Amino acid sequence: CETVAQTIVDSGLVSYYQYRTAPAEKADLVPEQLQALIHYDNADVQSEFVRNRENVSEVTLSLEGVSCAACAWLIEKQVSNT
Repeated sequence: CETVAQTIVDSGLVSYYQYRTAPAEKADLVPEQLQALIHYDNADVQSEFVRNRENVSEVTLSLEGVSCAACAWLIEKQVSNT
């Protein structure tokens, strides 16, 4: 959560804190799960789910288990900015 909060500040997205209604719950760290996802950085794997058109790459994401409101908000803002 601290990393997400710092990313929010560093990205100029501090308006999140103006709109939240309560502090977010803390999430457990899951480094093993993060390590398991590293194969998605491989171009061969990406070819199965990334659509490339005219210098634009597009992917449809479905995120499950996100319990931190700050994390969900940050993901939406970061994805919409790219």
